[in-house]
Amino acid sequence: MSEYFNMRSMPAVDFSTIGLGFLNDDDFADSSTASYRHVISLNLSQNVIKSISLTLLLKFPNLQELDLSRNCITSLDIRDRIIFKNLQALNVSHNQIINIHPFLFSNITLEIVDLSYNHLLKFLAADFEIHTLHINDNKLTQIEIDSGHHKELRLLDASNNNLKIFQINVDFNNLILSNNQLTMDEYFSIRNIYGTLDMSRNHISEFNWKFISCVTNLDISYNHISIFNIECPMKRFQRLKRLNLDGNFLCNLNEALNITKCFPNLKFITAMYNRLSKTEKIEIKSTLSKMKVKSQMFDYDAQPITPCNDEEDCIAFNIFFKKIES
Repeated sequence: MSEYFNMRSMPAVDFSTIGLGFLNDDDFADSSTASYRHVISLNLSQNVIKSISLTLLLKFPNLQELDLSRNCITSLDIRDRIIFKNLQALNVSHNQIINIHPFLFSNITLEIVDLSYNHLLKFLAADFEIHTLHINDNKLTQIEIDSGHHKELRLLDASNNNLKIFQINVDFNNLILSNNQLTMDEYFSIRNIYGTLDMSRNHISEFNWKFISCVTNLDISYNHISIFNIECPMKRFQRLKRLNLDGNFLCNLNEALNITKCFPNLKFITAMYNRLSKTEKIEIKSTLSKMKVKSQMFDYDAQPITPCNDEEDCIAFNIFFKKIES
């Protein structure tokens, strides 16, 4: 395979989809690392590789991106840590990984790790400094991250797992926890989220608003929420712009939509497929640009909502329901 590296200006090498089960040192005629110093990205995806060759990958001293997705890797050992020393992005998604050493990713340069679509039951990490982590579509029941000096994650996607407990003391830019078994009770604790929080398709019956003071996009659709218990503090929730309430058990439209008073910069709200069933006068904040409400009783879609001259004024909507004839 050394012929792939004869062009020293080639920054990316693609060995994907060629049926590789393993790579030997003999596959590379030139054993000098200088021959592969130019390689920044190595794609070994869609093969049948079962383990990572330590001696082979050390031949790529400047490797920044390694794609091992869609192979047959079952574990990542602490001995593999030296391989990741200078990497910035690692993709081992769609493998058969069931175990990861807690110190595998500690104090290294990795910024992006994709472990999605594996068989992980727990994810434990110490001195964790990765910025973007995909661990969605596993079988996770436990996530523990000791961030050390690192206090912020740009993105954590832990959707489509079996999480009932989520307690991580870091800040998030974006946190995706959809399709788990979370309830937001005493077993749920985070610091701040500055972008998107997706907790759709969980088991939430009462949403804890104290965690979203900095959130801009909130999705709590398809939970078990029937009422809102929210107290607007003196400093209101200034950042929230999009709110998805679809597929809950809301019975009182006014109660649901009047929370917009707590969110002065809300631009979009959707509350489709709830249990709304009575005529109400709805007050919508003038900054709202779109509202979607739909149930078996009615279908209402306002886009755009006519703005008021005074931004602090509200627009009154009279929505009348006509029960579907049985």
